Amino acid sequence: MSCNCFGDESSDPNTAAAVATVNGSIDSYTSALFYELRNRVADQRSSKFDFSTLKFPAPYFSDKRTVSVNCGGRGQPYELLQSDEFYGDIGFFDDLCFYGKYSKGMLAYSFDESAPLPTSTQSWESLFGTSAAESLNEVRRFFSGTIGRGVYQVDDVTKLQNADSQVLEHKLLNVWEYVSVDGLSNSNQILSSMLQDFSGDDSDLWCTLIAFGGFGAHRTAPCKKNEHDAYFVSDVRFLSRYDVRHGFEKYGAAAYFDAQYQLKEIFVSATQERFKPTDRRSDWLHAKWAWKVSLSVAVLLVDQVCHSQFREAQSLVSAIRGHLSDTHPIRRMLLPFTIGTVYRNRATNEYLAENGLYHRCLAFKYVELQRLVRESMESAPPLQANQERGVNDRMKYRFRLMRKKVHVLSKLSQEIYPIYTDVWDFWTQTLDFVTKFVKLYYGQNDKDDSQLQRDDELKTFYAALIESLSIDAKYRLKKFNIINVLTHFLCNATIWSHHLHSAVSFEYSMDADFTGLKIAVEPQKAKQNNVPNYVEYCSVVLSKGFQFANIQLDGNAWQRVLQNMPDEANALRIFKTYFEDHLNTLKENINDRNNSRIAPFNACNPKYLQASIAL
Repeated sequence: MSCNCFGDESSDPNTAAAVATVNGSIDSYTSALFYELRNRVADQRSSKFDFSTLKFPAPYFSDKRTVSVNCGGRGQPYELLQSDEFYGDIGFFDDLCFYGKYSKGMLAYSFDESAPLPTSTQSWESLFGTSAAESLNEVRRFFSGTIGRGVYQVDDVTKLQNADSQVLEHKLLNVWEYVSVDGLSNSNQILSSMLQDFSGDDSDLWCTLIAFGGFGAHRTAPCKKNEHDAYFVSDVRFLSRYDVRHGFEKYGAAAYFDAQYQLKEIFVSATQERFKPTDRRSDWLHAKWAWKVSLSVAVLLVDQVCHSQFREAQSLVSAIRGHLSDTHPIRRMLLPFTIGTVYRNRATNEYLAENGLYHRCLAFKYVELQRLVRESMESAPPLQANQERGVNDRMKYRFRLMRKKVHVLSKLSQEIYPIYTDVWDFWTQTLDFVTKFVKLYYGQNDKDDSQLQRDDELKTFYAALIESLSIDAKYRLKKFNIINVLTHFLCNATIWSHHLHSAVSFEYSMDADFTGLKIAVEPQKAKQNNVPNYVEYCSVVLSKGFQFANIQLDGNAWQRVLQNMPDEANALRIFKTYFEDHLNTLKENINDRNNSRIAPFNACNPKYLQASIAL
């Protein structure tokens, strides 16, 4: 059995050799950070979810202290709660020896962002002396020997179908491995007629999957008439407004697709050029890489961190902590969907510090990273009639109910565009749950809001939420509105968080050419992650924690949050119906639909869902 200096063991000498080779090629900061994060996530996986944490009143519920988001902004909305109501604040040891060292540049781990890239920056081909095709095997060996074994209990990620891993029962890993152009010929008749004769290669197909059936689906929109002879566009050109460090290409690209969902053209902001499949292969591969990376960065930073975590989840928890008492029924109903959120946001904010994880693993200059975060957290100005949102406002936050976020392409077939069908299914099941719970405590009559109006805690809670997120006045306090708004926040904490997480994850693929976080220009235009950039990408994925699929815990454990509540028996029945019956039905529906889809889509599948935005 072979070992390396970080304590990983592999019975396969090729795997051990790949791990040792990569370890020897990356700098000490990247190496130390990667293994520290890997070990923390492995520890989380083995510790499981501890329900003894749920004590009432929560030990830190009254702690209203805040910290500023590391973006240079002050005041609202740039303030985060400092202490999680159950987990408390980041401990002294973690603050000094983990977040301090890796995310604040302390203890000799700072770096000069204006310095040239290190000469050790290498491609996988040059490091291992192999062809591009063979280097993919080295990537997979490195992943297997470190993350595969340590986190997923998988010795070989190329043999997942035969893997004996309890982790993979509720965790997604490399699920698009077997999706290929050749496999389209065996698709069902609906897919065959829609895709017709797919003319691209596998990497073109994966761009189609990302834009319609993957992490970029919510950002794909219809093209304007006669624009680029295309029907659909995925446009993240707004990222080109933010400068990057020496040695990297600016982010920003737009991908255009025809009526058969085939990728026809990509505009690359850095060079202001348009590329097509008929262009030189190296240029086309680079254009696809620029779009995939830009899309991943936009979803990670703008959609996930700034909008979903720092605006919506933070606003919800702040309103709860500020206005709902420990025994308030709405607070108890929301608890499964908010536990651990403050701690997750605090950790993410630490990663945004200067010299920290995001500063290093993304290509932005730090002042530009701060500006992007700051501007993304701003509320977008309201649009006038027939007015289009300008490029300077496209990253800004605006509240939209979850069911409307993916409505724009709702007429597309679920075989190609699954997100609308699955989001709508989850929305209706969750809406039924919230409706029954609200009516239990505020009356069955849809038009009678008198009990709502007599609940001063609920009124101030809802008013704080509306103000914090600049929600339109049409959502005034009435039963119909509060049911829809609360349903939205439950969806944000579960399906939306999972969907956005997949943009920088190992769920669809863990290969170095799938997506990344940087677009290198040296020594040639990047077409995939080089070795250090891949390890950095893995580090960012790991920084988001193990993320337990805990929405359906054995024994319907979430019912514990209802202990000693008024009308507890009926509340328990409502919880049981949702967490067991409704979510089981939803799981079966999604599993059935996946059989006819171009590729599996599990962002809304309860089997893989975490109940809250937590580590």
